[in-house]
Amino acid sequence: MVLVQNQKVQEQPLQQQQQPLKQQLEQPLQQQQQPLKQQQPLKQQLEEPLEQQLQRKGLEPLPICFDGNSTVLRENGQLCSIRDLSIGDKILVSYSDDGNTLQVKYSRVLAIFIYQHYNQIHPIQYLELFTSSSKTNALHITPTHSLLIKKLNDKKEKYQFANQIEIGDSVYIAQNVTSVEKVIVTQIKHILLNDAYAPITSEGTIVVNNILASCY
Repeated sequence: MVLVQNQKVQEQPLQQQQQPLKQQLEQPLQQQQQPLKQQQPLKQQLEEPLEQQLQRKGLEPLPICFDGNSTVLRENGQLCSIRDLSIGDKILVSYSDDGNTLQVKYSRVLAIFIYQHYNQIHPIQYLELFTSSSKTNALHITPTHSLLIKKLNDKKEKYQFANQIEIGDSVYIAQNVTSVEKVIVTQIKHILLNDAYAPITSEGTIVVNNILASCY
């Protein structure tokens, strides 16, 4: 017992010597970690969704919509303005088949997001796209809404924001409700309209004014 006590007595000063050394080694590391913790707000800013950033700054979120006068084709063959569309309606949409070929079919409307009912006091900025085809009216689409675009120098079409389209690029239209045709964008205008709607289909795509677009 005496030997054990002596051993403990001998070990205690060693532990007392080691403890400050351990604290000295750990302290600089803690000091180095402190600036990383201070960077947390920056990380939160980078991860914060765009809509939340706009709301935090007191700005309105950007709408991703079509105007209410834009038309879609119902399964019964009748055109319907987006303003009059109902959940459960089946409308023309686009999809890619197993061979990665663009096709059209009818898909059910799952939801309709109404960004703004008709309001002359707060107009919304739209792009008005004209094409080389006589089979479609001009498309009114908000700048950050996506549609299927083939850039002039690209080999493959892809969904891009409407504000990335340029004259000479191509978009796609439904032809005879059975196939898809590529047409050229001939003119782009900036206009103000008074309402905004975003139908969501089970396919995630939509054909508006006979032009293939995304629901998002």
